[in-house]
Amino acid sequence: MGTRVSYPVKVKMKAIEMRLASVPVKVAMEQLLIRNKNAGIDMDEMVSQR
Repeated sequence: MGTRVSYPVKVKMKAIEMRLASVPVKVAMEQLLIRNKNAGIDMDEMVSQR
């Protein structure tokens, strides 16, 4: 099992903005240096909560 990583609020907000702009999850993860394989699911959940 891996270690959990907490990303700064700026990174989270940028991820939400990118998802709302229809940027693919893979591209957003690469640009924001998010390495968690499950982050795509988490990003979609964050967008749906806004």
